Amino acid sequence: MAIATEVDFDYVNKRIKRHGSATSAIETVNALYSYMQTVFDDLAQSDDKIPMDAPTPTSYKMINGWYIEEEVIRHLSSGAIATVGYTDEIHVVGFQSSGYTNAVAGDIGKMVNDDGGDFGTLVDYDNTARKWWIRTGTSTVMATGSAVTIDDTGTGAGTTDVDSATGETLFANPYTLGTLFTSLQLYIIQDSIKVVAPDSNPWWAAGAFDILIKVTEAGTDIDSKYITVFGRKWTETYTHFRIQLTSAGQNAVPLGTADDLNVTGAEATGGALVDTDLGGTAGSGAGVDLDWSGAPYSYDIGDGNGAQNYSIQIDCRGASLADVYKACQWMTRDGSTVQLPNDGTGDDGQEYVNFNAAWAEVVAAPLGSFAGGKFFGARGVYFVNLHADDAQAFQLIDTANNPRTPPNYQAFSMGGVLSGDTVGVFKSTGEGLLEVDKSQYNLTNSNNVENALTIESAIPSSTPSTGTIIVVDADGSEIAYAYTSWTGSTFTVTVSADVYTGDEDCYVPFLYAVSGGTSVTNTTTIYTADIYVVGRVRKAGIVPYEAAGIYGSTGYSGSAIRNSDGIYN
Repeated sequence: MAIATEVDFDYVNKRIKRHGSATSAIETVNALYSYMQTVFDDLAQSDDKIPMDAPTPTSYKMINGWYIEEEVIRHLSSGAIATVGYTDEIHVVGFQSSGYTNAVAGDIGKMVNDDGGDFGTLVDYDNTARKWWIRTGTSTVMATGSAVTIDDTGTGAGTTDVDSATGETLFANPYTLGTLFTSLQLYIIQDSIKVVAPDSNPWWAAGAFDILIKVTEAGTDIDSKYITVFGRKWTETYTHFRIQLTSAGQNAVPLGTADDLNVTGAEATGGALVDTDLGGTAGSGAGVDLDWSGAPYSYDIGDGNGAQNYSIQIDCRGASLADVYKACQWMTRDGSTVQLPNDGTGDDGQEYVNFNAAWAEVVAAPLGSFAGGKFFGARGVYFVNLHADDAQAFQLIDTANNPRTPPNYQAFSMGGVLSGDTVGVFKSTGEGLLEVDKSQYNLTNSNNVENALTIESAIPSSTPSTGTIIVVDADGSEIAYAYTSWTGSTFTVTVSADVYTGDEDCYVPFLYAVSGGTSVTNTTTIYTADIYVVGRVRKAGIVPYEAAGIYGSTGYSGSAIRNSDGIYN
């Protein structure tokens, strides 16, 4: 049998251990059991109790006090193993990181001292987890803070960080079903910890797996025997499945993945889209950002249903939604430590599933999917600072689980500018005309309420949701007020407005800003009908630019011409 060169039986310490020249081969639990039966049917072994029992072809038990090394478990498949006889026999001891000295192979079988007194013999260890398994034959525990050494010039030593525990152990057997790329490295999150071998890597190969994993130790279930298996590789659609494992043989984990045609390029290209504050390389304040600390966020998508609550705000910072999707996949890929609100609590992005565990999951793309040029946000996700071309390229689900489709948002944008340019786009007095319509609205005579300006008619839906309202006084002077919202016929302004008589005109620009880059954009305007506009760009040292245009069913996009002003000095 091939397994004969992979495992040994340590009769003195009643251990099944790895052979000294074992390979990386994976053997079935049945192969181990069958080999054990072959070995123990020899007459010379009749004085030893057998290590294993097999209630079913896929459910096995360690019996008669025999211990199986954790490293042996990592090279087995196709069957669960439960222990019978670990209680008051095998104790598990954890150590503080400070002052810990690694145990070595030569320590196995030696007496472990607890504050100078004998406690039991060492049968296994995991130096990465700083954990020892000790055969004691007693229910007496080793107390927290105990100084632990090993007799007979043993190497390992340390100070315990918890009381020792005793009880049975269960190694369940999950295996995958479904279509998976052979290059996909699956990973497991158990009790919010990524499961790895002592070398900090998975012990299973890429692609489909059939493994044993510990779900009960010292009589205590680990996270109620739940694990979540993930497959999240850049350029592939994501997959995961949460399952409660049992001792009753094998446990199927259905998974499936495919090429993600919306994610291309090296993984680093995803990081280059994300703000440095989230671990990306786009530059602080420059890349896609994500926040949930202010939840619930209240936004009116303009669909006629008023403001609704959302749980996660994604700041696009002008990036296209195609790039925002890549950024979201990068933030939730295997290995991501970006903190995301997994069930409302900060957790590594690699294990993010949903803001609320009770909500439906988007398995292939946990923050939302992208198809047909449109981003379909997961429940509770909202976008701000969209790219001009994406004013309608999204669909949302609010926190209350209601689908929210934006109305016919169309963008205003002015390109061809540089940082520091003054940019304005205004309603003009007519087709092809360059005059600003400054009598767009009339104020009422009741404007004596702080932080409010009211006009005589209902504010049209083509008005930007936030922006500037400019009041033209009777003497022709103008005062600009920034507004944060509007409803009915009233604008909510950021400072106390003057008291007006009602004879004043006012108007609302569509763009009104000093450029911070190469373009200025407004994506909060709803198209209802064509509007004649005039666009202006100015900065000392260039010839003032202005051009007439039309805001139509596809929005307005201007491009300034920046000719040097040779007269200016």
